Amino acid sequence: MTRPLSSNPGFTVDLDSPLPSYESPPVVEVVVGVALKPIAGLTVAHLGAFWSQPIISRHFPKVEEQATLIPPVENFTGGQPLSISLALGQTAPRLWLLNDDGEELVQLQRDWFACNWRKVGPESTYGRWPQRRKALTRWFGEFADFVEKNELGRVEPTQCEITYVDHVPTQDFGSSTHAGLNRLLRLVEPPERLLGQGPEQTYLSSTYVIPDDDGKPIGRLHVDAQPAFRRNDNVPIYVLNFTARGRPEGEGLDGALQFLKRGRYWAVTAFAELTTKEMQHKWGRK
Repeated sequence: MTRPLSSNPGFTVDLDSPLPSYESPPVVEVVVGVALKPIAGLTVAHLGAFWSQPIISRHFPKVEEQATLIPPVENFTGGQPLSISLALGQTAPRLWLLNDDGEELVQLQRDWFACNWRKVGPESTYGRWPQRRKALTRWFGEFADFVEKNELGRVEPTQCEITYVDHVPTQDFGSSTHAGLNRLLRLVEPPERLLGQGPEQTYLSSTYVIPDDDGKPIGRLHVDAQPAFRRNDNVPIYVLNFTARGRPEGEGLDGALQFLKRGRYWAVTAFAELTTKEMQHKWGRK
């Protein structure tokens, strides 16, 4: 379903207003990414050369090769899909550059650049927004300088996104199975019973239009909940994803950062509005 997070057509937001925070949020990954106009001259050899620079390889000593990512594009043309993926004939792999413990990584390919923070262990410290913004600014700047110095083309952001991934064990809301999602998300009504039974598990996907300062659509917030099992102990969990994706609000990295600021506002506000008060108390909402 698609709907604005607020039904008030005159609703405006102050992107600089304080946002809710939590002492122990369930977030396990944050992705801050920028889709790019394909850099035609950029080859895998160039990506390797970029990584081999001491300023990069010392911070990210590990490299992994991943399948090519086709960044979805938010579309607002009537009659077209909400989010579409455009294959542009690209077959070059995507590189992951990782630090020693794998908590931080940079994703690189011809039309995609992203910085991730991941919770790799119980001792991992949540990489909050100031650190995520700093990481994107630093490493995107190094990448843009490399492309320019090697005359490979221009680094032109076409879309940007921020994603928060949360893992919530069902035992945290009193269930030993995947039943009872309504105790985690306010979007879900108490389950109706069918032949004496409630649902075994629930999948949820919801989309909200993100307007710019003039009220025109500029992006979307995607919220979804998927039942899963935790890898290390097979405990049932729900994986919550909050992804804000849209076009840059200006040229270059500054324009991308402006939308990411807006997207973060929407994602964090949605998390506070859509999760139950009981769970927020458990996470230590401030």
